[in-house]
Amino acid sequence: AYLSAGRLALRHRGYDVAAGHFRKALELDGERQEALAGLLECHWRVQDDPERMDALKAELLALNPHHFAPKSIDAERLLDSGQAAEALK
Repeated sequence: AYLSAGRLALRHRGYDVAAGHFRKALELDGERQEALAGLLECHWRVQDDPERMDALKAELLALNPHHFAPKSIDAERLLDSGQAAEALK
């Protein structure tokens, strides 16, 4: 339920509400990849704490080095900085 509520809040740009739901999901299961990915996206969209975002990304990649969320955020960062060729890799 927390994951669903978090995803719904993300769709409506309620990043603080979404982050709260994802944190509650992580309290129940600290290795829940969907919750980590959701919390990572919240921090990415708000860009309030780059160190926390990097820590979440590292934690998620440690659980699943092939998870799509960190890779898509990296690609978006590269595209934003004009590095399209690197983003495609």
